[in-house]
Order: sequence, then structure tokens, then C-alpha cells
Amino acid sequence: MQFAFFMTPIIWYESSLGHYAVWLALDPFYPSIETVRGPLLSTSVPASIWLLAMLYTAGLFVVSFVFFARFRDRIAFWV
Repeated sequence: MQFAFFMTPIIWYESSLGHYAVWLALDPFYPSIETVRGPLLSTSVPASIWLLAMLYTAGLFVVSFVFFARFRDRIAFWV
């Protein structure tokens, strides 16, 4: 989590990356944090960030559903 904290623009702005800001869309934490951080800083959140946040959420939902379906019988033993 510490690596994700420093690599995701939580304490710094994405504008400081320059032309490398294009790669920021591959960070799954960035859209989730930016949808909360943007309105708090009185900036508008672009539609592409909202789309990425929804895509990452849908993808993680599918992955979690597959894991749940596969390991449903064992979950009680893991808790």
C-alpha cells in the first residue's frame, strides 16, 4: 500500500508528470481517488476519469464474483 500511495497522485498533482501523465490512466487507484479528490479541491473531474473508475470497478466486480463462485464453500473457513 505504501508503493500505491507514492505512485498515485495523492500528495502531488498529475500535472507534475509532464508528458508521462498519459501512463497515469493505467494506475487503478488513480481514478478512484480522483473522483473524490477533484470535487474537494474545487476542480471538475473529466468524464474519462469517471469512465475509468467505472471500468475498474466493473472489472474488479467480475473478478470478485468469479473468486466467490469458485471458493464459496471455503469462505467460512478463511474467516
